[in-house]
Amino acid sequence: MRIALVSSLFAPYGLGGAEEVAAQLATNLRNLGHAVDVISTCRRDDLNGKPYRIDVWNDIRVWRIAPWNLYWRFDRETQHPSPLARAAWHLVDLWNPSTIDFSPLRYTSPDEYIRAASR
Repeated sequence: MRIALVSSLFAPYGLGGAEEVAAQLATNLRNLGHAVDVISTCRRDDLNGKPYRIDVWNDIRVWRIAPWNLYWRFDRETQHPSPLARAAWHLVDLWNPSTIDFSPLRYTSPDEYIRAASR
């Protein structure tokens, strides 16, 4: 079965348990013989002007996108955004039109989608 696992952060980036669970789930599904693609985020600068990039982590294809927002969530540890900036980030994140045309989903054509919640 082809499975797409969607997680806002994925190895090697991580802030908490949801990213660990996503990595373990992807690894276990792959070990069971499923074709697993992970769709996750990265810094906009990491895309080099492209709409997405593809990484490989433990033989699992990881599609990285950079949805528009005030900052990338993983950078909050170094940027120290104010409470107002964090609130604005969450407002943008609730409905972000930059993720509507999501190219990786067209290319992976999964049978199942799994969303790893990280909130």
